[in-house]
Amino acid sequence: MDRNQVIGFTLIGILFLGFMYFGQPSAEEVKRQQAVRDSIAAYNDQKIADSIAKLPAKQLTSDSTTIGAPDSNAPAQVVEQLITLENDLLQVKLSNVGGKVAFIKLNDYRRSDSSDLVLTNPENTYFGFNYGDGKDAKNTNDLVFEIASQSKSSVSFVANTNGGTVEHKYTLDADRYILNFTSKWNGVTAKILHWQNEILQQEKSLQTERQQTTLYYKEDERSADYLSEMSENDEEELSERKIEWVSFKQQFFNWAVIPETPFTKGKVVINQPEGEDYLKQATATMGLSEGSEHKFMMYMGPNHYQTLNRLDIGLEKVIPLGWGIFGWVNKGLVIPVFNFLSGMISSYGIIILILTIFIKVILLFFTYKAFMSGAKMRALKPELDEIKKKNEGDAQAAQMEQMQLYRQTGVSPFGGCLPMILQFPILIAMFRFFPSSIELRQQKFLWADDLSSYDSIWDFGYVPIIDSIYGDHVSLFALLMTITTFVYTLINQQYQPQQQKELKYLPYIMPIIFLSFLNRYSAALSYYYFLANLISIGQTYLFKAFVDEKKLRAQIEENKNNPKKAASGGGLGSNLGKGMQDRMQKMLEQQQNKQRAIEQQRAQKNKGKK
Repeated sequence: MDRNQVIGFTLIGILFLGFMYFGQPSAEEVKRQQAVRDSIAAYNDQKIADSIAKLPAKQLTSDSTTIGAPDSNAPAQVVEQLITLENDLLQVKLSNVGGKVAFIKLNDYRRSDSSDLVLTNPENTYFGFNYGDGKDAKNTNDLVFEIASQSKSSVSFVANTNGGTVEHKYTLDADRYILNFTSKWNGVTAKILHWQNEILQQEKSLQTERQQTTLYYKEDERSADYLSEMSENDEEELSERKIEWVSFKQQFFNWAVIPETPFTKGKVVINQPEGEDYLKQATATMGLSEGSEHKFMMYMGPNHYQTLNRLDIGLEKVIPLGWGIFGWVNKGLVIPVFNFLSGMISSYGIIILILTIFIKVILLFFTYKAFMSGAKMRALKPELDEIKKKNEGDAQAAQMEQMQLYRQTGVSPFGGCLPMILQFPILIAMFRFFPSSIELRQQKFLWADDLSSYDSIWDFGYVPIIDSIYGDHVSLFALLMTITTFVYTLINQQYQPQQQKELKYLPYIMPIIFLSFLNRYSAALSYYYFLANLISIGQTYLFKAFVDEKKLRAQIEENKNNPKKAASGGGLGSNLGKGMQDRMQKMLEQQQNKQRAIEQQRAQKNKGKK
């Protein structure tokens, strides 16, 4: 591994570490966000107290609840009914108290403990419209609705208000994760939708799922945005543009509300509890457009790219595939190939193996160019050592002579770094793809029982300090990835030029750093990196078998005698490297000329003094 490859790996490591470090909130931000959470908690406590004051305490049974006591002095009994709408994919229960969604279950999925996967239940959700003004302001969550009509796929609720009536109608699509909702108002106007949900844990790792749980929203003419996933608390005022949808998103599932007419304004908040009762609390307070009828589409389902993309509203953005070129690589290359293989092969471990080979074949040209650059630099080692010795103490002169030697021989010192940078988008794309791919969820392979989560072969429990750095278990795929990275580094270090000894320990440090957080990550990601390392080791031996360094040395000598031939050779990496080399040489020449001018001025001043 030559200096340029080391630089490439170092840049990648710095970006990873930078992402982890700068993603953490400052002490001031944590303090500010804690104040926001306390304020919201106080507001919610008051809302609950007001509701209790208006309605006697209720006790839930299965699908029917009696509110109040059947004695002569008690108010009339109110029975809470949960009406079930269900298709093959989704089961939704709607409550006549508030006329709202009270329960969501996904039929084709299970929690990590094999129990039913419930997105929300009556105890952890609040969904209601604010209506009225001033002291008369109320919320539909406190109203008791009557069932006006009911069928297999739809139900209508009606409730009286002090000034009119409100009707809520729900219709479940036959074969989609879609619930259509219409709210009609007569004699009174709804102004604000207040929606809050305590998002329930579904996956094995609370910490990992919590870090990927947040609130997404899309403003008009803008791409989807989100509140901080890494911060415990975050909020955003949305007043400049209309809001097309809001989504309460967790690692593999989301509940989104999409209004037919965009929300006029809003405020979104995410809070993390101190305990483990739920992942995070998401709150959306959204302004409604004018009118007596408000239509919504609710998506309640998996974060599956094709499913969300078919909605054509940008909701697929809740899947963190990476920004810019990283997302393009996932959408244009990785996902299509992955889906193609999934249609033919049932084992996702085999699919990842074939996908890894496919990607390594695509990168073969760049890998070969990086290897050849290192081989050429090793062939030039005697001349480079001589230049260094000759210009000892004058680094600028040594650099100028080295650049001249590179130009004469047709060798680019950047030839190994540039291919590494060109491979970087795929490396980051895979880092994003595997932990976000719901297809891998609860898929078994070898000793891993869930490729979307970590593969533990030993749960040693909580150990102070170690738990925060490494975790409470040993992931075998992450360990194999680290070992093969060390082996790959050792193989390449054998052919590293001696002048690079000051960098020789750096490649050994990065795998340890990666191990500290890959131990908690998706087993599929560590498995992919492990396979990629094995293939890279094989490629290295293959390249060495076919590259004759004596002939390479002879070619370099020939280039010295024929500079035009040296200048015309090379491919993409070489040409880009030569461009950087030319710019660096010009910069060195400018620095050298500037230094000479300074020395001449000093000499003239000294001569004048004499």
